[in-house]
Amino acid sequence: MKRVLGVDYGTKRIGLAISDELGLTARPLEVVARRDLENALRRIVEEFSVGHVVVGLPTSLAGNEGVAAAGARELGAAISNSLAVT
Repeated sequence: MKRVLGVDYGTKRIGLAISDELGLTARPLEVVARRDLENALRRIVEEFSVGHVVVGLPTSLAGNEGVAAAGARELGAAISNSLAVT
């Protein structure tokens, strides 16, 4: 089974977490600078046999999307376009 990579969007640093082989639990993996993200993602996808990437969507306490949510959506689209994952 392919693992799931979790991505926590940030403007300067991106948090990454990886699931176990069964997809039941996740653990923190690393924090990378935005400028190093593409290389880190390619390395992690290959090293851990990642099949899916989930990007967290930051919202306000009221559930509204703001600027950070738009950035997370853009990051998700960029990841989808550059890597062979869903």
